[in-house]
Amino acid sequence: MAHHLRYLRIRKITKFGRAKGVVTLKRLVWTNLVLGVWLMISPFVLRLLYGRIFKVTWVDFIFGFSIGSISLARLFSHTSEEILITDWIVTTLGFLTLVNPLLYNYYGITLATVNNLLIGGVICFVAIYLDWKDSADEPLRSPPTGSERPADRSRQVPPK
Repeated sequence: MAHHLRYLRIRKITKFGRAKGVVTLKRLVWTNLVLGVWLMISPFVLRLLYGRIFKVTWVDFIFGFSIGSISLARLFSHTSEEILITDWIVTTLGFLTLVNPLLYNYYGITLATVNNLLIGGVICFVAIYLDWKDSADEPLRSPPTGSERPADRSRQVPPK
């Protein structure tokens, strides 16, 4: 139950009884999922417009599949560690998609360059925003001091 506390700390409840912040965060994760699917099918769609584009954008299929599947896994994540890991992986893949035209020399293929810059930028921005929102909802915890630690019951002497 403790892993669901993050979603219970939302300030505003809509008239339908759902927490507004949870719905917004889930929509953003769905946005990353849809953008990942588009990135996965974009080499095939863009190939219809420009024949040589598939030779350069084959890595978009891999990035799109990874972003889509990890975003889907994030929808079903329950612990804060799982959410943190999936957010950072999607952020990294979004950044790689953003710089992909520079790494693979997309010069002269404007359509593929614009596709990667827009999709990679939006995915990276949404993933960073999700990570920031998740970390803003988590309270900072200090390690327990000696007085707050539970007593070791094995060393206690039973009363006579």
